[in-house]
Amino acid sequence: MFKKTDKQIIFHVSDRTLNNTVRVSSILVAGIMTVSFFGVSLCGASDDITIQLDKNPLTTNSEVITTGAKGISGVAYSKPNKLSAHLEANTFKVQQSTDDNGIPVEILASQEFTPDGSSNWISCNQANVRLEPSVESDKLADVVYADKVIRLSYGSSWSKIRLEDGTEGYILSTLLSDSEILAPTATPTPSPTPTAAPTATPTPVPETKAEETTTNTTTETSPEPAKEEVVSESELCVTVYASCTANLRLGPSTGADLVRVLNAGDEINVVAETSNGWYRTVNGNYIKASLTTTEKPAEPEPAPESSSEESSSGEINDFASYCLQYVGCPYVYAGASPSGFDCSGFVSYVYANWYGISLPHSADSIYQMGYAVSSEEMQVGDVVCNDHNGDGYIDHVSVYIGNGTVVHASTSTTGVITSNYSDLKDVVSIRRIL
Repeated sequence: MFKKTDKQIIFHVSDRTLNNTVRVSSILVAGIMTVSFFGVSLCGASDDITIQLDKNPLTTNSEVITTGAKGISGVAYSKPNKLSAHLEANTFKVQQSTDDNGIPVEILASQEFTPDGSSNWISCNQANVRLEPSVESDKLADVVYADKVIRLSYGSSWSKIRLEDGTEGYILSTLLSDSEILAPTATPTPSPTPTAAPTATPTPVPETKAEETTTNTTTETSPEPAKEEVVSESELCVTVYASCTANLRLGPSTGADLVRVLNAGDEINVVAETSNGWYRTVNGNYIKASLTTTEKPAEPEPAPESSSEESSSGEINDFASYCLQYVGCPYVYAGASPSGFDCSGFVSYVYANWYGISLPHSADSIYQMGYAVSSEEMQVGDVVCNDHNGDGYIDHVSVYIGNGTVVHASTSTTGVITSNYSDLKDVVSIRRIL
């Protein structure tokens, strides 16, 4: 039904097609005349028109809606939503498994980790870097709050990282932050002047164990950054020696500016000891007390003239015997003395004490020295370099002693051992430094 209107309805046909559309025009004119005279009383006022829809809803949750102007209303219906039920029934849910202590268990093999390469910072007070992505694996190193690392790759709950000295290992991903963290620098305070009145004894700060901790959420906790520690000093007069390659800093903190690097055996005159485990030297600089020893290192033995050559009889020479005497020494991260070696620490130690050549305490830096030779040209004293991760970064070195044998500080489980060169994997270069 249509409402009667006073407006005229006009149809225009072009002159070009007029002769061919006479019959169409006649029909249209007849329709216009019929509409013009149709009674308005048969349809009622337009303001009262409503839309009547089917009364049988498709769902029981339909609702009446009002749209448009002047109260035009209707009922909206929707088809049953079977998609959500289908997805719910066919969704495989992976639940992170944990060990007896609630620590997440890595579900991916290390070679399946996703490559990364981003810079990260340690977000907890102290944590362990392990040989494999498991808390049952051997510990390679300790890291502390705000230490910067490179995350090489990551799995479901563990990440593979590289420390500043080149050491690579695994750490729980929850202990890393991709936002830069600045370590608080403690300001040294002068030693208190003795007075007749009793003075308060500084409360010792409990040492935080480098072991994983858990919460009810079955993940390692990432504690809030520790507040800046107040450091006190007490007088101490003693001579110590660097037990390994160690940093001398302006303040008693790893965040303090570096003055220089000390070599193993360097003499240090101490005038004070801090409450957080550092020594102040006579020059006003600081070194971590745990990196020193009171035992004076033995003088290096002179190297014989023919020490770099293998004897014609095939027996190992004196340099080989010198290296073999350290077999069985423990593996200690960043160690460079018979009390404990890491791989580059062992190579730099025997070179310094036998050949009188100073090498850097870094596997990748040693790889940059000398020149490459083939395995057929290899002779006693050559350094074998390995890239176990295949990332172009040298992560292990050993020294060749002849007869197809190398000596190296292998792992924290084995310490210093001998191996057949033919059994070594991922050898990328043999360096001749002599």
